[in-house]
Amino acid sequence: MIAAALLAGAIAYNFDDYFPRGTEQKRKNMVQYAIFQSANPAFDFTFEYPKVKWSPEETQGRIEKYDTVRLKGPVDLEKKFMTLISVTVKLEETGKTAADLLEEYIKMISGGPKFRVLSKKRIEVGGERASSGLFEHEARLPMDSLDAAPVMVDEQTVFWVRNGRSYRITFRVLAAQQKTNLPVFEHVLRTFKFKK
Repeated sequence: MIAAALLAGAIAYNFDDYFPRGTEQKRKNMVQYAIFQSANPAFDFTFEYPKVKWSPEETQGRIEKYDTVRLKGPVDLEKKFMTLISVTVKLEETGKTAADLLEEYIKMISGGPKFRVLSKKRIEVGGERASSGLFEHEARLPMDSLDAAPVMVDEQTVFWVRNGRSYRITFRVLAAQQKTNLPVFEHVLRTFKFKK
């Protein structure tokens, strides 16, 4: 595993648009951001993420060849669920488009309980055309408990292809916490840049 090099440049983001006046978040309206950079050549990009409650971790596939950076976010202690943003990069030799990869992914995950596609659209990430899907499904949480209860989980996944590689960014969050954490995912997408 290659350790991530984090830049400490402080970048402020105003959350006034997301939280009504007078809330606790309003008083803490400036979030400090770090910049994800890596010595791993598979991660030929940078993006910004909050310094507080979010930390990157890099992994590599052992059987299937891929590289992933997981941005581990806030944990719901009651449900033992961690909000997660991950970026996965792998060689794409099949000539598939971003839309093909998204459809293939939907087929793979659609067997889960109460799985539903909420939307699909074309977006741009890092100057590249991408295909995005928003899904929901039911999970029983906490997973290690006999008293696990059904809880809805939201996922937004974005695919694109660039220079013979496929890129996938996935955001997983409890549906009840989606609006709170969505600004972080949107900021990662907005600040995602390729080095070359």
